[in-house]
Amino acid sequence: MRWRSIIILGLLVSEGSMATAHDAQPQVDDLALNLPDEPRVVVVDVPDTVVPDARPMTLEPEVSLDEVTWTVTASAPLSLLAQQWGLPEARLLEYNPGVGDVAVVQAGTALQVFRTLVEEPTESVGSPNRGRLKHGIPLPEGPHWRLRDRRIRAYGTEGTVRSLIKAFTVYGETHPDGPPIHVGELSARRGGRAWPHVSHRSGRDVDIGYVMKPGTLGDRHWRRADETTLDVEKTWTLIKALGDTGRVQRMFISSKLQKVLRKHAKQVESPETVAKFFRTPGAGPKQRYLITHENGHRDHLHVRFRCDPEDRRCRGHGLFPIERGPAVEVGGSPANAAP
Repeated sequence: MRWRSIIILGLLVSEGSMATAHDAQPQVDDLALNLPDEPRVVVVDVPDTVVPDARPMTLEPEVSLDEVTWTVTASAPLSLLAQQWGLPEARLLEYNPGVGDVAVVQAGTALQVFRTLVEEPTESVGSPNRGRLKHGIPLPEGPHWRLRDRRIRAYGTEGTVRSLIKAFTVYGETHPDGPPIHVGELSARRGGRAWPHVSHRSGRDVDIGYVMKPGTLGDRHWRRADETTLDVEKTWTLIKALGDTGRVQRMFISSKLQKVLRKHAKQVESPETVAKFFRTPGAGPKQRYLITHENGHRDHLHVRFRCDPEDRRCRGHGLFPIERGPAVEVGGSPANAAP
């Protein structure tokens, strides 16, 4: 096997701190990419090989993303909406010329927030914790999921957005009477630093609330879950739908919640499917599984998607591999031995 060296520039941080997300209000100056003045250099030898089952992703055009609209939830001036949605006010006016003379945009008004432009292609550049996003696509509103009112970080790559729509739709069709999925933060429209997150910089990370049993969530966007409050069946439907898109690189879920989810999965899925999502004791380092533990994920799961095929400057992992062991090439971009 041929080996090569990857030179990694950046701060020495744990994967846990890369993935951990908090419910905090970002500041405007946090949107800029923040690089250390004197990065440390670490050389990691990795095998120059390709994972046999790593096939290039295809982005099915199930839902048109040529134009995306969001609905005003509370009456507000256009300038305030632009700030809450992470868009230049001039861009909102360009997309919605009819609101230029309106002092206050009324609740319930649908405003266009994105338009596909050939000269402005969406691209993920760099890694989740050291990258940026060019012309991010806003996650559309939908019947089976809920966005926060403050959407300054509700943008992602085309693959990320399409995968989320597909998974949420499967969840909604499977559980038509279930509660909507509560979506947290993705990335800013132009990516970059997303305090207090270490990742969420390149349009491929998203925080999603667990599905809770009736009466346990209250009026909060999400809440700390345990075996008594987690709706295991519905949460598993969501997790499996995300994994079945074929585009997920990693899911970060508390080990305490993994236990109850694994127990349910073993009752309803084949052993091969269970092994796709959960680490099998004694399986050894060659097993490829999606779910891993990181602290800070008792109230939400963190999903990281793979690079879109056309994003040649996209890098699959953060500063270090998630699991100990060699990194490998997946779909033309560096990724982790365990996706």
